Amino acid sequence: MLAAGGRALSLELFAGEGYAVMGPSGSAKQGLINAVCEREKPASGAIGRQAQVVAALERDYSRRDTPQSLAKKYSRRVSGAKMTDVLTALGLWEMRQAPTMTMEPALAAACDLIPLLLDDSPIGVIDGQLDALDPWAREATLDVMEADLKAGRAFLVKTNLTTIAARLGNLVVFRGDSPVFAGPVATLLRSVARTEVWIETDDPTTVSTMVEPFTVSVRILEGGVLIEADKGQEIAARLLTIGYGKVKSLVIKEPTVADALRQLY
Repeated sequence: MLAAGGRALSLELFAGEGYAVMGPSGSAKQGLINAVCEREKPASGAIGRQAQVVAALERDYSRRDTPQSLAKKYSRRVSGAKMTDVLTALGLWEMRQAPTMTMEPALAAACDLIPLLLDDSPIGVIDGQLDALDPWAREATLDVMEADLKAGRAFLVKTNLTTIAARLGNLVVFRGDSPVFAGPVATLLRSVARTEVWIETDDPTTVSTMVEPFTVSVRILEGGVLIEADKGQEIAARLLTIGYGKVKSLVIKEPTVADALRQLY
């Protein structure tokens, strides 16, 4: 339990797993990050760490610090090529010798991530810095993290961006002091959001009869049929097979992480 009065969270973070930690400002998502980094203790229960954790830097740079000096400080056990790849992904290579203190917020946030991406500790924790990066650096940094995940590292990332949750593949969502979901993004999408399929047809009654046994809801509208289903792609394939001559076109709208989060709240 991360806060007094909140529900307990039971979560295991295994090698190769990445979890986004999400929730409104003031929720217990910060408490989870702080507990994992041993900045504070949970209200009850315990967090067991069987592997070393490295967190993004908490910004406190001197006038002498540059991206290059920070990289050299934290890259003693990695190759020069790895250091170059990380600085390039973070958008810092061209200004690797510039003073960190004078950088704009997005680049300063990138500097915070240098030790985390160069360290080989099994678990990396990011406290919002990915959100602060520009879109190009964010995508390139996620590519680096994805390669690390495949190599067996694990990441816990506090974020407000659903795109990051989708890339990591797993999600913890808090509402106030309590978790409301913890697990794979795919499971969340199946549990709280459904696929919509718009079927353009001149014979909506026949088409609705075809799909009704496999859907959650069927609505006959002008020009076609709108259905909601758990397995929209499979139903669309079935329609194209058995509904030949009756189905003019299909438009499939898959649920997104943002759709699922709205359903949770």
